[in-house]
This record gives sequence, C-alpha cells and structure tokens, in this order.
Amino acid sequence: MTGGPGLIRDLGLGLGGGIVHRAGCLANGEKAGEGERIMRLKGRKAPLPTAPHSVETSTSDREVLTRAYQAGLILAWKRDAERGFRLTLAGRPDEYVEVTKLTRYLAGLEGAA
Repeated sequence: MTGGPGLIRDLGLGLGGGIVHRAGCLANGEKAGEGERIMRLKGRKAPLPTAPHSVETSTSDREVLTRAYQAGLILAWKRDAERGFRLTLAGRPDEYVEVTKLTRYLAGLEGAA
C-alpha cells in the first residue's frame, strides 16, 4: 500500500500491517457497551390518527343531487359532516350548503339557469 504515515495512522494499521487494538476497544473493533446500545428497543411511534367516519347521504338527497348533476347545475358534491354538502359549480368556487337547505338551494340554481 502506498501513502504516507498519516494514511497508516488513519487506517489503524501498525507498521507491520496488523490491526492496532486501542484502549477501550474489543478485539472485533466494537467499543465496550456498544452492542447494548444497538440492541436496545427503539421508542414507539405515536399511532396515526384515524380517518373521520364518513357520513351517509340519505336516498332523497342523493336523488336530488343526481338530478342536479344530470341537469348540469353542479359538477360534483361531497358530504361534509360538519358543514353539510360541498357543491362544485362550473366557473365558481365550491359552496357549502346545509343539509336542511339543499333542496331549496338546488331549486334556486335551477330557476337561475
């Protein structure tokens, strides 16, 4: 091997090419107690939060929404447990409509179209 004395020192080689055992190292090169640290159990990760339960859409609401979709009044809808229905309208931002006001709202869209 070529190189200066610094290379020999960095590799831990003695002048005869044998491995130098440093103080505190075992014969296999591990430090005392290092295996215990490696074999210790890792901490547990916090469980991932569960997805919120989906809310069922009643049959009558589904029929009204389907008719509005087929008529081209809305592009899509999604039931939101807290805010009612999120309706996607062409060329407008999404709107949230309470469940109790859905039929009246869609009738207003139909009258405006």
